Amino acid sequence: MIEKNNAVLLAHLRRNARIKLTAISRETDVPVSTIFEKINGPLRGYVQRYTCLLNNNEIGFSSRATIILKVDKEQKTEIGQHLERHPNVNSLYRINNGYDFLLDVIFERMMDLEEFLEQLERRFRIKHKEVYFIISEVKQESFLSDPETVKLVLEKQQEPKGPAKTASAKRIGFSPIQHRQQPMRRDSLAAPKSRRTAK
Repeated sequence: MIEKNNAVLLAHLRRNARIKLTAISRETDVPVSTIFEKINGPLRGYVQRYTCLLNNNEIGFSSRATIILKVDKEQKTEIGQHLERHPNVNSLYRINNGYDFLLDVIFERMMDLEEFLEQLERRFRIKHKEVYFIISEVKQESFLSDPETVKLVLEKQQEPKGPAKTASAKRIGFSPIQHRQQPMRRDSLAAPKSRRTAK
């Protein structure tokens, strides 16, 4: 689990990857040198790459859809490679629950998107497909991007699971089973025999 202080730094980068280290330092009260060391040290493994998010409508690509596919088992690898290489496939995922792929596609016109689907069905054996056209974008890439709420997300994940007593019993190596008292022997309940004294 990532440390809270590191997660806050990542949240600043998630919100604005071009933010200056001095600006992060002012908001977090962490020295610039420490932030620099963390970004080039332990935080490096958490970041896949720095990129930019496009306004697709402004650049003329306004037709977008999310598609889920169930394909022929024998062609699954071939279809996956085809979709991975296709320039209009923005994101591609392997999924379960009766389907094989979920893809996000972006085209200039609705006609181009429909042609993409027709070619896909002509070339491969598509058993079933569901197409959901994107009307508007409500939220995107928001997870762990707000420094104010990132601590709440991590605290919820770190809450102890199960009863505290059970957890403490397991920590010290004992099972949380009550100790059973052994029944007392009958002879232990008998009255003690009187001792004879010499006269």
